[in-house]
Amino acid sequence: DTQTETAPPYVPGGNDRDIEDLFWILDGGGMDVLVSYGATHSLVRVDLNATEPLPLQRFAHSIGVIARGGTAQVYSRTDRPAELYFGTSASDARVLTSLNAAAGGMQLPSAEAVRWKGPVGDVEGILFKPSGYNAKQRYPLLVNPHGGPRGHSNLDFDPAVAYWTSLGYVVLKPNFRGSTGYGDAFTKGNIGDWGQGPFEDVMAGVDAL
Repeated sequence: DTQTETAPPYVPGGNDRDIEDLFWILDGGGMDVLVSYGATHSLVRVDLNATEPLPLQRFAHSIGVIARGGTAQVYSRTDRPAELYFGTSASDARVLTSLNAAAGGMQLPSAEAVRWKGPVGDVEGILFKPSGYNAKQRYPLLVNPHGGPRGHSNLDFDPAVAYWTSLGYVVLKPNFRGSTGYGDAFTKGNIGDWGQGPFEDVMAGVDAL
């Protein structure tokens, strides 16, 4: 679920993604920074004596509450009914709680990031499919755009979406131009064009599906 990668230096000076949370490291010599990375998250360390951030983890899912001590961390995954996890990476992470154990018996939707060509470039969204989805079958589609417009949809579990998919709908959450998580230029792409441009991005996604 996580992997180490060489992250682009967008913290601190060249920051081109939204910072979602900050955590002082134990010796006070720097901070661990959670940044939005498309529909997921990355974690980087900013040493107060260094000029470039140190990439720590790129998550393949979105995360919520996080507490770090040394190289270990406690965090919640938000791509499913939340539980707390502990570990230094996905390979050794273990679940600490069973707050939503009952969800294991429910038919929850699957979620995946999808991309399509918009009028001015690539656009990403989150597609939720009903349990037992059959690619050869046609499904009604609901489009659930985020507000803001400066914001974005993550690969997050959403109880409302789970209700809609239980009724047989496929649900698309589009991250149209103006969304965060895809760089400053994309976020500013709706300036002077709050309506028509983002709407075209959304409808291009509907057509692609």
